[in-house]
Amino acid sequence: MNTKASKIESEKYLSPTGKESVHSSVLDSPSLPPEEKSLLRLEQEGALLVLAGTESPAKALTVIFYHILAKPFVLSNL
Repeated sequence: MNTKASKIESEKYLSPTGKESVHSSVLDSPSLPPEEKSLLRLEQEGALLVLAGTESPAKALTVIFYHILAKPFVLSNL
C-alpha cells in the first residue's frame, strides 16, 4: 500500500495544456511552510483564479448598459 500512496503523491496533475496545475505547484512549493499547504489555501487559490478578471468586464458592461438605456437614440441606433 505504501508504494501506491507514494506513487499518487509523486504524480503531477497537469492541465489540459500539459502544464502543472496550480494546486500541484502550491503543494510542491518548497518556499511555502506546511501550514500554508492546507485545503483552505487550495480553495482560496481556486476561487481567486475563477474570479480573477471578472470585475473589470462587469463594470464595463454596467457603464455600457447605462448609456444605452439612458439615451434612447443610442438604443434606437442599435
